[in-house]
Amino acid sequence: MNNEWHLEIDIAELEAAFRAVVKHLSEFNGTSVKVREDYFWSVPPNQIFDVPTQPELTIGQLSESWDNLKRERQSNDESTIGYAAVWLADVLKAIGYTHP
Repeated sequence: MNNEWHLEIDIAELEAAFRAVVKHLSEFNGTSVKVREDYFWSVPPNQIFDVPTQPELTIGQLSESWDNLKRERQSNDESTIGYAAVWLADVLKAIGYTHP
C-alpha cells in the first residue's frame, strides 16, 4: 500500500455530514433508534488497515461501545476522547446497517 497517500477530512464538513445523518434519523425514528444486534465482528486496530494481510477477527459489543461513550461524556476524561471516535463508529455503523 502507498504510505504517501492520505485523505484530508475537513472538520466542518465532517460535522455537517454527522448532523445530516442525525437529522435524518430523528425525522424517521423520533427520539431514539433501536438496534437489535449487540455483538459484531471487529478487526484489531493494528490490523484494520493492513489490507494485504488477512486479519484475525475479534468480537465487539455495541452495548459496551455505547456505555463507553456515555461514561466518557460524563467523566470529561480527556485520555479516552480520541478513542471515543471508534466507539461512536461502532454504534453509527450498526445504525447505518439497520436503518439505511
